Amino acid sequence: MKTKFDFKSIKSFEDACREANVSPERLFNENDTMDERAYKKLKLIIRVINEGWKPNWDNTSERKWYPWFIARPGGFGFSYSYDDNWLASTDCGSRLCLQTEEKADYVGKQFEDIYNEFLTIK
Repeated sequence: MKTKFDFKSIKSFEDACREANVSPERLFNENDTMDERAYKKLKLIIRVINEGWKPNWDNTSERKWYPWFIARPGGFGFSYSYDDNWLASTDCGSRLCLQTEEKADYVGKQFEDIYNEFLTIK
């Protein structure tokens, strides 16, 4: 009997690759920019953590969660702030929505560095 999946066991991009049986080398190409690589990483991580759940945009009662970040000026840097949800609209791409507040909170904190690569220009 298969044990229940614990999304908190996904602590790295490599963990998500193993869980999804995906080779990290095959996910990227030599023309990918840093933000494109980060987006591909986040899509895979979130797909694994959501365990196949996809947002239903026809269901206006279904909550869709995402982490929220703040870029603080003056050298305080980029950091996870909180999570939020919307009903029928979103402030992030649907591939980056999470099923629950708990998952959004976990992903925002655990993968803050990848979000930073995705959301900021360096």
